[in-house]
Amino acid sequence: DGFAFAYVYPGLNKVLQAAGRVIRGPEDRGVVMLLDSRFAQQPYRDLLPGEWEPISWTADRKTAQHRIDTFWGENSSE
Repeated sequence: DGFAFAYVYPGLNKVLQAAGRVIRGPEDRGVVMLLDSRFAQQPYRDLLPGEWEPISWTADRKTAQHRIDTFWGENSSE
């Protein structure tokens, strides 16, 4: 599939590299937000790492903000 090899795989590789800069080791905590509807569609969902499960999906800004606030509330080092 030319589209996958020319567009999907290289683009997703850059996404995975950027996410790797957020979380480098087992003690690291961070949020990776994929802000494009294509990441909720096939073939992109099938290519996301299993370690990212469970993945939360939302199209609502308030829900996304609540999830981020909850994450940091549960993962604060203070």
